[in-house]
Amino acid sequence: MEAGSSQAATAAPGPLHELPRKERKPRHKLKKGKEREQDGHIPLAPKVTLGSAAAADDPSTWAWAALADISVSNRPPVFTSDCRYFFLIAGSAVKIYATATGQVVSTLSCSSSGVASSSSQLADGHTDDITAAFINPRNTFQLMTASLDGRIKIWDYLEAALLSTIEVGEPITHMCAHKNVLDHVFVATSSQKRHKKRDASKVPKEQSKVYRVSLRSSRATADDLVHKPAEILKVGKMRSTTGLAISPSGAWLVATGGPKAYVCSITSLAAGFTKFVSNEILTCLAFHPSEEYFATGDQKGQIRLWYCLNPEQISSRSQGENRALTTTLHWHAHAVSSIAFTANGSYLLSGGEEAVLVIWQLHTGRREFVPRVGAPIVSIAVASYQSSDEEYLLLLSDGTISFVGSGSLRVSRSFSRIKHDPSYWSSGPAPLAVHTQTSTVLLPSSHPSSLLIYAPLTSTLVAELEVSPSNRVSRTNEKPIEPSRVDHAVTSDDGQWLATIDGREGSDNFERETYMKIWQWDPASSTWTLNSRIDRPHGIHRVHALAFTPAGERPFLVSTGGDGNVKVWRITSISTKKGGQEEVFWVCRSTMAYRSEIPTDAVCSPDGSLLAVANGRHTAIYELSNNVLRVVLTCPEIEEVLHVTFVGKSGRYVAVADHRTVVLWDLVSISVSWQHTVSRTISHIISHPREDTFIIMYDSKHASSTAIRKFSATSANPIFSRALPFKLRKVVWYPYMSTGNDFTLVGINHKWSSVVLGDRINLPQADGSSAREISGDNNPYQKNLFQDIFGVSAFQNMTSQPVVTTSYTRDDPSADLLKSRNPLEAPAYLLPPLHTLFDPLVDCLLQKRDARPLSEAKDDNEQVEEEDVIMEDAPPLRARAARVLLDEEMDGFVELFKQQTFSSIGNSVVIPKSTSKLNGNGITKIVNGSHHHETLLSVTSTPPSVNGRNHAPKQPAEQGKHVQESSPTIVGKKRKKKSMG
Repeated sequence: MEAGSSQAATAAPGPLHELPRKERKPRHKLKKGKEREQDGHIPLAPKVTLGSAAAADDPSTWAWAALADISVSNRPPVFTSDCRYFFLIAGSAVKIYATATGQVVSTLSCSSSGVASSSSQLADGHTDDITAAFINPRNTFQLMTASLDGRIKIWDYLEAALLSTIEVGEPITHMCAHKNVLDHVFVATSSQKRHKKRDASKVPKEQSKVYRVSLRSSRATADDLVHKPAEILKVGKMRSTTGLAISPSGAWLVATGGPKAYVCSITSLAAGFTKFVSNEILTCLAFHPSEEYFATGDQKGQIRLWYCLNPEQISSRSQGENRALTTTLHWHAHAVSSIAFTANGSYLLSGGEEAVLVIWQLHTGRREFVPRVGAPIVSIAVASYQSSDEEYLLLLSDGTISFVGSGSLRVSRSFSRIKHDPSYWSSGPAPLAVHTQTSTVLLPSSHPSSLLIYAPLTSTLVAELEVSPSNRVSRTNEKPIEPSRVDHAVTSDDGQWLATIDGREGSDNFERETYMKIWQWDPASSTWTLNSRIDRPHGIHRVHALAFTPAGERPFLVSTGGDGNVKVWRITSISTKKGGQEEVFWVCRSTMAYRSEIPTDAVCSPDGSLLAVANGRHTAIYELSNNVLRVVLTCPEIEEVLHVTFVGKSGRYVAVADHRTVVLWDLVSISVSWQHTVSRTISHIISHPREDTFIIMYDSKHASSTAIRKFSATSANPIFSRALPFKLRKVVWYPYMSTGNDFTLVGINHKWSSVVLGDRINLPQADGSSAREISGDNNPYQKNLFQDIFGVSAFQNMTSQPVVTTSYTRDDPSADLLKSRNPLEAPAYLLPPLHTLFDPLVDCLLQKRDARPLSEAKDDNEQVEEEDVIMEDAPPLRARAARVLLDEEMDGFVELFKQQTFSSIGNSVVIPKSTSKLNGNGITKIVNGSHHHETLLSVTSTPPSVNGRNHAPKQPAEQGKHVQESSPTIVGKKRKKKSMG
């Protein structure tokens, strides 16, 4: 704070509005009717500057961007034919992931057409949420999608190009196709049935209709970007559809809606659906991969296998409700969210709210479990590899993607960015803080008892901090379990300390639990470690505000609570018995209160000398060094102070606000500089740390939107007005993207999504966030059973090296393909003729033979240089004559190897005894001091016995004179050969 402000702070404490009577002014009456709804300014005192709302007449949208896409679709992921990639629906886009790494390689969205000549954005991608996606059954390199915008789109996902768009005209909720049904798909659309009598208390019922839609365009729209189908045939109607599928043979169409299963023969669609009734509402549907029956899950956790796809039974059934032969499997305590069959049809997978994957063995009814996968299971998909075991892909409710090995039944790998589960975060405060040492942000996690540590500059999830250990189990009955929640999180300016408030709501049996935990940053391990825990820092009441002092080696921590107290916490230390080291922890230093008011907000000045506390209609200014109440700021136009903040780097100004009015105080003159009134509720006040400016956020006239106005300390007129298409629960300053006087903030919106907003947003573009062609770089090398036993082949790493060493021109059609790491991974219709690939491929894999004669090259390799090395104290060696093995001897060893290797068990090898010495050389072996003579024998395969006699093998012929005596050795020296190469 400046020098002049310290003098003003020494004024006698008390309400500032107790001024001399001549300086007072009567309180103005509030405007009525529409005048009150408009932005106006009420004079507070003489010489108070009033703001103008002219700058807010036409506010523009403030720049903002989501940190990560947290939308989770309940549709199962779709794998490519080789299972190297899978497709995942994310709102109005489809993300393509690499199966091995979990990296997003491409995104098919409204701006990812890939066609440069496209002039209409509506013709590129879907404008509403995608509800269905699957591989084209007649072309495995095409993806078909359907959306609530009423359109069907066909994509070439390898080139990220949109091929066709078909307009259905009604919101599509489900879609399916089969290779035997040519040029047609089946879709389920939704519509709301209006009641005949208008009754506001009744909610319109949602109905669904099933159509067969032709993929061929009508003649009138053949040249348009958006085609009309040549034929749309209505199959039937039902309640809200929960599943739509075609049997493996392509003969039956099955749909589920409510407690009924609708079955129709595709060859006789005009006959409509045959209804089969279940006891509970059906939630999911899956067909057996080879047999003609299907499985469903319901809200009570039961799984039914339906055996009703019989033409004779269907024809004999009535159009009313029928019962079918079913088999029931029951383990889940709550609704089954997804089911899937394995590729061979032997097992059925199911999952739900329990966060447990259940594997059912169909022919025995036995089950196995993969428990505690991390969050409730939303959908299940099966990846069938050609050279390895199957894997089960689990999409969890918090957006995490987990792979479970079919052999180990354990989670092999998981991929996640920002975890989000809106079912846990329905109401209450949102914890949000910025760590200065790592430039990371602490965000709410999928479970309210944890915090996520996310790096916006790299778009990576660093870690998850479990603030309150909790047993993440599902509810035992219809009433959900109340979890422990993190309400507040704040970090110190130096990044050494983190303070959190977590607790659990009370009930009739026990009172509310509240814990304040202070964590210390460990630079060595880059983790937060719990330093101190204070139980019930403000009794059984809530903690309203939490703030660190910005300066000092040992900062203070300030907390306000519903008990009416303001507590200041400090660091203390004691010497331990081991080595005299100091143990640091936090204790309460002092407690303050102002009258009987409940403090709602608290903030420290930039230099850490003053503390401003909002108490009802008053704002108390304390000196932190001695807890002296310096001044009380009171304004008659402020009914209740809800927000308070210091403005400017020096902390000369204090801005306070209630629901609709903001007042700026000057601490030097202890007077009101100006005041401003808005038409709706003020939600946040954020000041710039380096400039004398601040912004206010308040509810806009439009639903679920926020209006923003920026002010300077010298004027009540807004510098600018902006708007955001969402409301904010919590917002903090993020200094790593702002320059100069720009504002850059990180916030949590009303849907619990994390966003970055401000004057300039420079978020790095995440990998795969836009449409791009898929190459073979992300395709991992799949190990087979042989490599699991004997190791990976040496040729695996050849793809990471340049394949082609020679240069190619553009005239060569294979130039682009051979430059890639794996050119043969492209589709067959994109590859050039094989003869253009053979020669370059062979040249890069085989080394050319030397043009010189083989004898010369051999002589070069055998040139050695003899060098005498003096060996000291070496014992003398006896000269030993070397001999050359004869061909007959080698034949004997070969026959012996064959006989020992390929002879069947029980047939022993008969070796005739002989005392003859081969080549006249006997080999003597000393065993336990006695001499035993072993003679090398030339052994051939044992001939068959004739008349009970075995014929002895032939002995080798007498050896010629091929023995060469070695050169005499030199005593004390050793001959060493050194290669010339």
